[in-house]
Amino acid sequence: MRALSDLTAATVRPSGELTIAYAAERRSELLAALEDAAADGLVLDLRDVEELDTAGLQLLLAFRHEAAARAVPFAVAGVSDRVAAVLRIVGLDDDLLPAAAVPAVGGEG
Repeated sequence: MRALSDLTAATVRPSGELTIAYAAERRSELLAALEDAAADGLVLDLRDVEELDTAGLQLLLAFRHEAAARAVPFAVAGVSDRVAAVLRIVGLDDDLLPAAAVPAVGGEG
């Protein structure tokens, strides 16, 4: 993911669940946001996501892949502790979390 500090990026802030029950709905929302963001970039703010399962993880990875395929700068921000914990457990924290969101080993999250 590229840094978006020098860009005027659109921000998408899903809330609630990124789970199999809502994956199709969330996918449509994210793809629409990606279309609108185009070259300006897109920040996915996950602070209001309360639950994340494997379908949600797949959605995040597919979204990142789609942004890269369209050459749209993409970043994740505002990650809730719950989501950060899931990303750490499955080893995606280095890929998806902003550096500031990764707590020190043994830190609470």
